[in-house]
Amino acid sequence: HEMKPSSTWNKANNELLLSSLEAREKELEALVYFYTLQQQYLTHSYEGCQTTIDTMEAAGLDDALPDVAAAGDVIPPAERYYQLKDAVAARLSE
Repeated sequence: HEMKPSSTWNKANNELLLSSLEAREKELEALVYFYTLQQQYLTHSYEGCQTTIDTMEAAGLDDALPDVAAAGDVIPPAERYYQLKDAVAARLSE
């Protein structure tokens, strides 16, 4: 006679998996915006940078950026985001 996991366990496990998937999707969305921000900064589009920063912060995506560098990355995306944010603010206040 085979024991089946309880429906409570299945529900909790499914919620955990869904939560993890949603977090990964949010991280991916944040990384797409981060890439856009870097490209805008490199092309000196500081107003565009500010719009991207505002959009990211309104959606909570600034908090979804990884704070650990992937293999080959020098600076973690979360740290680089705040460097760019400060640099954009400085450029726009000139």
